Amino acid sequence: MNVRKWLRISIELAIMIGMIVAIDVKWAGGTAFAAVNPNPLWLPVLVMALAYGSGVGLIAAGVATCYWIAVPHAAMALDDSPFHYLLSRSLPPLMWVAASVAIGELTYVRLRRIASLERLHARAMDDLTAATSAFRLASENAHALNIRIAMDEVGVGRAIEAAAGLFDDDRTRVPAVLARLIAMDAQAEDFTVYTPVGGRWRAFAQGPAAADRPDHLPQPLVDAVLAVAQALIVNDPAHGALLAETGVFALPVRDARGGACGILMFHHLPPERFSRRGIIDLDAVAGRLGMLMTAIGAADHHPRLRIATTSNAA
Repeated sequence: MNVRKWLRISIELAIMIGMIVAIDVKWAGGTAFAAVNPNPLWLPVLVMALAYGSGVGLIAAGVATCYWIAVPHAAMALDDSPFHYLLSRSLPPLMWVAASVAIGELTYVRLRRIASLERLHARAMDDLTAATSAFRLASENAHALNIRIAMDEVGVGRAIEAAAGLFDDDRTRVPAVLARLIAMDAQAEDFTVYTPVGGRWRAFAQGPAAADRPDHLPQPLVDAVLAVAQALIVNDPAHGALLAETGVFALPVRDARGGACGILMFHHLPPERFSRRGIIDLDAVAGRLGMLMTAIGAADHHPRLRIATTSNAA
């Protein structure tokens, strides 16, 4: 027990003993209620043992015993048995001690049971909170998945509608159509596709949020992007500082023969897109972009798209 609790117990015991002593002195002649049965000195013993256990109950029994011994008792009569006289004087303190131990131990059992039930309750509440959070998360994920499925169903139609523009006779529409398809696939808007034009890598298609981004890439950055197998990320210690001047995430776009036909540069992405899953998803976007550019003749040898590329870069 801490000091504050011991102080409270001491005050409670002192108040009870003080009130009993005051009543005894004023109305019972200061005999420790020897003629009263049951003796009021039982009260602090029982209360302390029930409330705090056998330890505090023994202290209350000791205080009551000290008062019992301190007050004068009637002298033994000539015809009384000494054994009976000693028993009558010793029996109340003995009973107080025995009762404080018995009741106090039962109190300890009760307190331990209460503490065990409180721990079980706390554990159950923690489990309930965890289950509630898991259920809420599952519900939110299910709701988001339903929305994503509904959007994907609409997105498929929009993608087909947009893809039709890749084969339009007006080849100047190709960059805008390609940017729209990339935005739907990558779920991002701040990106640029750079393609080689006249020895430089210039912007070919840009997302809706990339209007003010650089229209060409420095050659050291191009060399760094084409040298990696997958993605160049801004937190890469080798090339991160070079990439940070232009974007945060760059991927080489390769055609069906494995040659580089473009660079997909994301200028801004939310932090969760830099997870392992996010990197794999964006790498898949670059792979699909490479197949698409191959299918529509985006390689340098395709004259129609090369004209469109040159006219757009100009």
